[in-house]
Amino acid sequence: MISSVIWKEIKDRRVSLVSYTLAGIGLVLLYVALYPSLQEQAQTYTKLMDSLPKGFSQAFGIDTNFLASLQGYIASEMFSFMWPILTIFFMVSRAGSGIAGEIEKGTIGTLLSQPVSRTRLYWAKANAAILSLLAFVLTTVLCTIPFAWLFRINIDVINYFALVLVGLLFGLAIYSVALMISATSSDKTKVYAITGGLLFMMYAANIIAGLRQNLNWLKYISAFHYYDAPAALIHNHINGLGIVLFAAVALVCLLIGQLIFVRRDISI
Repeated sequence: MISSVIWKEIKDRRVSLVSYTLAGIGLVLLYVALYPSLQEQAQTYTKLMDSLPKGFSQAFGIDTNFLASLQGYIASEMFSFMWPILTIFFMVSRAGSGIAGEIEKGTIGTLLSQPVSRTRLYWAKANAAILSLLAFVLTTVLCTIPFAWLFRINIDVINYFALVLVGLLFGLAIYSVALMISATSSDKTKVYAITGGLLFMMYAANIIAGLRQNLNWLKYISAFHYYDAPAALIHNHINGLGIVLFAAVALVCLLIGQLIFVRRDISI
C-alpha cells in the first residue's frame, strides 16, 4: 500500500519533476556550449574580476580564475547560483503542495480515508519527494559529463559525484524545513513565503559576511555557506561539517514535521 502511495505521489507530480529537470539540463548545455568561446577571453575576464572590490568574489562564490577550467566556470556560473535556485523552487513547491496544498484543495480527506496511518502517509510523501530530488540531482549534475565530452572539453569526472552528494543533502535540507512548515499550515502560499523569507535572509547573511570582515560570523548561520559547489567541482573537496549539518537539519525537521502532522487537527 505504501509503495502505491509513493508511486502515485511521483506520478501526480511528474510534470514538475520533468520541467525542473529539463530546465537544469538546458542550462547546463548552454553553459558548456558557451565555455570554449569564453575561455578565449579568459585573461580579460580575470582582469575584470581582479578589479572588483575585495571580498566581492568571495561573497558571491566566484573564483577570479573561474575560466581556467570548465569545472571552475560551471561551478561559479551554474552550480553556485542557477542550480540552487532551481533546487529550492523544486523542493519548496513539493513540500508546500505535499501537505498544506492538499488541505487547501480539500483533497486531504481522500488521503486520510485510506487504510494507512498518518505516519505512513507522511513518509510516503516524503520518500516520493526524496526520490524525485535524487533523480533531479543525478540528472542535472551528471549530464555535464556527456556534454563536456560532446564539446571535447577535459573534466575530472569524479568531482561531479562529490557535487551530487553536496547538492542532494542541500536539497534534502531545504525540503525538510519546508515540509515541516507545510505540516503546520493549511495554505501552501504561507509555506512558500516563510521558507523563501528564511532562505533570503540566509543568502543575504552569506553575502554580507563576504563583504564585511567584522560580520564574517554571519556565514555560519547560512545554508549557502555550507553548500560549496566550487570546492566540490574544482578541488573534489566536501565540507564535512556542511554534510553533517544538512543531514541533521533534514532528520530533525522531518521528524518534527511528522509529529505535527500526526497530532494536528485537520478539518475534512
